[in-house]
Amino acid sequence: MHWNLKVCVIRLWIVPDKLKLEIPYSLEMILQDEKVLLIQIVFIYSI
Repeated sequence: MHWNLKVCVIRLWIVPDKLKLEIPYSLEMILQDEKVLLIQIVFIYSI
């Protein structure tokens, strides 16, 4: 299944790893679509 969404990035931030602050743990963002639906996305890094 493929979806195409047109969104705006409202907020974007990096959460550092708790043990090694220089390494990112996750990238999180708040997205807003055309109908003002807010979506939170979390990408967890795996090293």
